Amino acid sequence: MTDMMFTGAIVESSDNVVYTDNVKKSLSLFQQVDGFVTNLETDYDGVQTYLERLQVMKQRGFKCDNSITRLEFQLQQTKVSIDSLSLQKRNRLRLLATDIIELSAGVLNKRLVIDDKEQVRIDEFHSELSEFKAKVDICAEDINRIISISLNHMRDLFADIGKFDAQIEEAKVYATRNYDIGDLVGDLEMQKHGLKQGYESYISKFAQLSVRHHSRTEKYIEDIKKEAEKIRDAPKEDQLPVIEESPVIEESPVTEESPVTEESPVTEESPVV
Repeated sequence: MTDMMFTGAIVESSDNVVYTDNVKKSLSLFQQVDGFVTNLETDYDGVQTYLERLQVMKQRGFKCDNSITRLEFQLQQTKVSIDSLSLQKRNRLRLLATDIIELSAGVLNKRLVIDDKEQVRIDEFHSELSEFKAKVDICAEDINRIISISLNHMRDLFADIGKFDAQIEEAKVYATRNYDIGDLVGDLEMQKHGLKQGYESYISKFAQLSVRHHSRTEKYIEDIKKEAEKIRDAPKEDQLPVIEESPVIEESPVTEESPVTEESPVTEESPVV
């Protein structure tokens, strides 16, 4: 996912490069999760296979009760890890999506509605965000789409700032004609300044959000590596010895025909006859 691209007019701008870069890194890390889980599943199968062989050995008389107990526990913990890591991935993707959606909704609420067409567009964005927010299982493709929506919102908000210029110039013209418009010029300039500050604030919030989630995802990956290391040396099926080649040697009882005695040295007093 190193070449992942989001859509949006300002994707590659310096304004949002921290945001987009960190989200790309997070999604790349999430791609590793499936590989780790697959490795854990392979280890689970290996442990289970060897456990079954030990159970056969026990039936044949080998003393391996302690090893069986330990492998049963290891098998149980590995299954817990597989389920837990998979669930954590889904939950972390949902949390990332929710945070982006909430910020994006805030951006929409700051938008200027200059006509009915723009209102329809904003309403459609709100509807799309609501659909993603209600979705139970979020995947990387969903995150990609949500990022694109947020970038479009930020692009539109940035464009709104420029819409004040024509209105301010027009107000200045009417003010010079002695129209009693109060401090319309000042009010519009203040509103423009406030909108610009809002845009810059959201740029900062999106960047902080992405850095925070990237840090959490790195920690998550480290946790996965630690879980994998716990059973890294678990025996694999192709490394197991063939039991049939090492049969159980039953104890040979002592009989009268084969007495076992201590060594009796030969002496002159006891000649050999």
